[in-house]
Amino acid sequence: MLILLFAAGGLGAHAEEEAGIRCDLHALVDADDAGLLSIYDGLRKGLELAQLPRVCRDEPDESGVAGFVERRAAHAAPRREAGLAVEPFFAVGDRSCGAVAATGTDLPWVGALVRYTAERTPLQPLPQPRRGAIVYAHLSLEQVGETLRAALGEGARSVRLATSVDEPLRAAWTKATGLAVEPSAAGVAAVVDLRLDPAAAAPSFEEALAE
Repeated sequence: MLILLFAAGGLGAHAEEEAGIRCDLHALVDADDAGLLSIYDGLRKGLELAQLPRVCRDEPDESGVAGFVERRAAHAAPRREAGLAVEPFFAVGDRSCGAVAATGTDLPWVGALVRYTAERTPLQPLPQPRRGAIVYAHLSLEQVGETLRAALGEGARSVRLATSVDEPLRAAWTKATGLAVEPSAAGVAAVVDLRLDPAAAAPSFEEALAE
């Protein structure tokens, strides 16, 4: 049984249900980000270990996120009519959370995000659901700076960020890490590939490595 659950972990909710595995909870995940897939996998395994309802990763059809939310609303309708609590669904990643928030749904849902922070404050805002909660893992720029300076040596004064950032983000980076941001890779201690702005397009690994 454990082998079956592990093997089914990468399937979408429809495939799992067709395989006879009941999906009590559903999750949208930004599937092109390995870190977010790991967050979802941790959520799934945590619920299984706690013997709580099983969550399955849902892959929207042609109706998109709006259709996914409508299906969740239809599934919840009998419980609402009976005066029972409705179980939340999950969204993991900026695109999934933003798309769900944009529907304006009043269903309960939980969003999971990753944010870089300076002085424990997210550098970019978190989506606000009408009903539900946003939980996030925050990666401290102060800690990033300590790690980089330890790796590069205390003589390091500047780096190049592989993803472009605006002036407020650049200032927050420099204040938190003690490392200035240079516009080119010439003369810097390292090229750092961090997405301080989740909306910014990430360069490919090959592009960052070449620079």
